[in-house]
Amino acid sequence: MRKLLIALMIMATAVTAFAEVSLSGSYHARGSYYSNVSSMDTDTDDVNMVYDHDFDLWINAQTDKDTFFKSKLEIVDGNWTAENVGGGNVENADQDIHLQRVWLGHNFGVAKLEVGLMSGGGWGYSFGDAVGARYRVKTTIPAGPGNVYAILEKDAEANGLGVTTKDAEKDDSDTYILAYKGKFSGLTVAPLIAYVSNGAVQADADTDTTVTVVDIAVGGAFGAIGFETEFIYKTFSTESSNDPSNWSAYANIFGKFAGAKVGFITAYDDPDEDNGRNGNGSLGGDFDDRWIATLGDWGAYSAATVGVWANGVYADYSVNDKLDLTASFFYIMSNIDNNDSTAMDFEAAASYAITEALSYTVNFGYGSVDADGGTDPDPAYILQNTLKISF
Repeated sequence: MRKLLIALMIMATAVTAFAEVSLSGSYHARGSYYSNVSSMDTDTDDVNMVYDHDFDLWINAQTDKDTFFKSKLEIVDGNWTAENVGGGNVENADQDIHLQRVWLGHNFGVAKLEVGLMSGGGWGYSFGDAVGARYRVKTTIPAGPGNVYAILEKDAEANGLGVTTKDAEKDDSDTYILAYKGKFSGLTVAPLIAYVSNGAVQADADTDTTVTVVDIAVGGAFGAIGFETEFIYKTFSTESSNDPSNWSAYANIFGKFAGAKVGFITAYDDPDEDNGRNGNGSLGGDFDDRWIATLGDWGAYSAATVGVWANGVYADYSVNDKLDLTASFFYIMSNIDNNDSTAMDFEAAASYAITEALSYTVNFGYGSVDADGGTDPDPAYILQNTLKISF
C-alpha cells in the first residue's frame, strides 16, 4: 500500500507541473443494526451489528480548456475488523486501494472524445440503472438543444497476447450504444438504443447471445409539478430454444410545496414466463437502493430479479438549512402467473448538516413479505447512523 501511495504522490506532483489539479472526495463511518436481512426466513436470531467505513478520492487534472484526465480511488471500503484480537496491531486490516475510474478526454469542437474506465450502466432516471465501472470509448456530439452519444463498451475480452485460438475475438462481449438527450420547452427527452454482442457465454469462438435494448426516458417540471417516465424494452437472441423479450415501465409524479417534495411512483417489470424468465431486472439495483432498500438492496426478495409491480409514495422535507427528513412506503406485488406474493417496504431518514462539509444521518428500514404458499418469513429491519465528511 505504501508503495502505491508513493507512486500516486509522485504522479500527482508531476501532473501539477502542467495541469490544474483538483482533489475531492468523502469519508464516512457508520454503525449498523441488521435483523433478518441476509436471508429472509423465520430465524429471528439473524441479527448483525457492525461498523463500516468508506473513503473515496477523486483526482482530476485539466491540462488545458479542452483536455482533461479524471480518476477515482477507493482507499478503504468495508466493515471494521477484529484482526489480531487482544490489542494487536490492526494497521494493515484495511489496505486495499481500488482504481474505480480512470479516463481521459479531449474536446475537438465538433465532438468530445472520452476513453478509459468510466461510469456506465445508467440512463434516464434511477429506474433500470445499475451504474458501475465500464471500459468505454465515448463520443459526445452537440446536436441542437442536446447531445448525441455514441459509445463502444468492452464487457469481456477473450482475444489477447498469447491467445492462439482461431476467431477468439468472437468470444468477446461488446456493447454498442447510440443515444440522445435534449431539452425541449421544459421537457427532457432521452432515447437510447443498445446492442450487446456476447460471445463470452461459451468458449466456442462464436457469438452466443445478442441483446437489443430500447430505453426511452421523458421528464420535466411545470411550476410546482414535475414528472419522470421511462420505458425499457429488451429482446434476447440465444443459442437455446428460448428467445425471451421483456418490457418495463416507470412513472414518478411529484409536487414541491414550501420546502417539501411529495410524490407517487409506479414501476412495472413484465415477466416473459413463456420463455422461462421471471423478469428482466429492469427495476435495477440503483432503484432498489433508493426506494426499496430493505428488501431490494439487502433482502432475498429482490425487486431487481423478480417480476414485480411496485407502487409507492414518498416525501422529502427540508425543515431548515440544517435538517432534512425523508420517508417512503412501497407495496410490491408479484407479476408471475399463479403467484400472489406481496411485500411492503418502509424507509425513513433524518440528516443534519453539522457544518457545510460534515453531516450526521440516521436511517431506518422495515420490510415484510407475504409469500404465496408456505410460511412467511419474519420482517426485516435496518437501523443505521452515519457520520460523513465531504471535501
